[in-house]
Amino acid sequence: MYESAFGLKEKPFSLLPDPSFTFLGQRHSAALAMLQYGLLSESVIAVITGEIGSGKTTLIRHVINEQRDDVTIGLITNTHRSFGELLRWVLMAFGLDHQNKDKVDAYQCFVDFVVDQYSKGRRTVLIIDEAQNMDAETLEELRMLSNVNADKHMVLQLVLVGQPELRDRLKAPGLEQFVQRISVNYHLDSMTPPETRAYIRHRLTVAGGDPDLFCVDAADAIHVASRGVPRLVNVLCDMALVYAYAASTTHVDAAIVGEVVRDRGKTGLFSNNAVEAGIGEAAGRGGAILPGVDEVPEGQGPPQRPGNGLDNADVTFIDDAWLAQHLGMTTSTIRSQRSKRLHGHDHWLTLDPVFFGSRPRYRLADALQWLKTKSGASRT
Repeated sequence: MYESAFGLKEKPFSLLPDPSFTFLGQRHSAALAMLQYGLLSESVIAVITGEIGSGKTTLIRHVINEQRDDVTIGLITNTHRSFGELLRWVLMAFGLDHQNKDKVDAYQCFVDFVVDQYSKGRRTVLIIDEAQNMDAETLEELRMLSNVNADKHMVLQLVLVGQPELRDRLKAPGLEQFVQRISVNYHLDSMTPPETRAYIRHRLTVAGGDPDLFCVDAADAIHVASRGVPRLVNVLCDMALVYAYAASTTHVDAAIVGEVVRDRGKTGLFSNNAVEAGIGEAAGRGGAILPGVDEVPEGQGPPQRPGNGLDNADVTFIDDAWLAQHLGMTTSTIRSQRSKRLHGHDHWLTLDPVFFGSRPRYRLADALQWLKTKSGASRT
C-alpha cells in the first residue's frame, strides 16, 4: 500500500518471521551468545526467557539457520495445556515414526536415534518453544529424557524457551533436580531507546528505504508506546507508515505516532497516561532519553560471568580463567600470551580484551567466535 510512496521494496515491519530482517542488538546478541555458549560447552539444559513479542522465536530461528554440521536440531513449537505425551512430540520433532508406539517403544526409538547420531559425531539438540505451557510432570519427563547422557558422553542437549512464567514454574517444589541441570540461562529484556532507534533504521534499510524515514522523536515515541518490545514496535511502525501515507507526508514524526496510539487506545490498546506523556515529551524536545532505562554505554558496565542461578542471567564478559578452561591450559598461559601481544612479540591470542581499570575481560560473543576459529589449530 505505502511501499512505493516511501521507496520501499517490501514492507519493513511485517509480523511474519524473516531471517533477512534479523536485528541483533546488545540484548539479543547476549542471548544468542548464551545459546552458543551452551551448545559449545555441552550444557545439559539451557533456558531462555522473555516477554511476549521480545524476539525469542526469531532468536531460535537464527540458531537453527546457522546450525553446525555436527549438531542435529529438533524443534517443538506448539506446546499447550493439553500437550499430551511428550515422547510423541519429540519423535515428530526429529522426523521419527511415532505411530502405534507405547511409551517404552517410543523411548527406545529416541535413544537409538541419539546414540546413532553420536556414533556419527553429531550431538542432538531438542529446542522447545513456549515451554512455559509445560506442567511439572512434563518437565520431569524431560529431565528423565536427559538421563540418556551417560558418563562423559553428551548425546542430548535441551533448550527451553518461554515467557517469564517459565522461571516461576521451574522454581516450584519438586523440580530441584531439573533446575540443578540448568547450566545456561538468560532473560531477554526489551530494547533500550537507542536499540529501538537502531532496530527501526535497520528494518527500513533492509527493505530498501531511507533509514531516517522515522524522525528521532517518532522513534522515541514508538519506544515509549511499545516498551521496546520488537513485535509491538513492528505493529506501531507499520500503522504509522499507513497514517503518513494517508497524510501525504514524507517522514514520520511523533505527532503521527501519537495519533496511531490514541486511535488504538480507543479499542483499549496502548491507552495509558504514561504513554501519552512520553510521546508528548519526545515530540516536544525532538528526541528523548526516557526515564527508568539503563543508558550505560556498551562496555562501560561491570564485568559479569556465567552463573547457574535462575536470577543471574545477564552475561556479557568472561575472564582469563574461563578462556583458559575452554582452551585446556592454565590462566598464566593466557596472561603470558596477552602480555606478549601488548609488547609486540609473537603470540596466538588474537582475541581483543576490554579493560575495566586494570582488569582484562573479553566479550563472550567474541570469545565464542574466536574459539570456533581456533578449534583444531596448534598453539605453541
